[in-house]
Amino acid sequence: MRMEMSVVTAPGAGRETIWMFDFDGTISEFAPSPGEAEIHPACRDLIRDLAARPFQRVAILSSRLLDDVVRRVHIPGVYLGGGSGMEWRRPGGGRFLADPAQLAPLKKSRQAALTICWCLESMRSTSFAEDGTRSSLMV
Repeated sequence: MRMEMSVVTAPGAGRETIWMFDFDGTISEFAPSPGEAEIHPACRDLIRDLAARPFQRVAILSSRLLDDVVRRVHIPGVYLGGGSGMEWRRPGGGRFLADPAQLAPLKKSRQAALTICWCLESMRSTSFAEDGTRSSLMV
């Protein structure tokens, strides 16, 4: 199934527009486990076509780790956000934090949350991933 771009109109000629899409449950159907989720082919085509249009910027945002989003989305020209927008990857591959000043307070408060997340991981259909600086809990 291919969606037609004619249904998408920019608010004004020559004006830049940003389109933001959530990954899980929006451009990817919910999967039995987080590792099985993949972008729907019609959504991939639509986002690819939209990102190629002049004055259109496209971002895909997820609560997943940024590296996980990068592995699942292979669309040129798209910004990718992980950790609910705390970490981003530019279309050229460069990475940045949404607010670098928040990194130290986040590291401190995350220690308290880790114990709870590890306990929640034992629940059915729950997955927890962390790499020392980023965490993702998928329920």
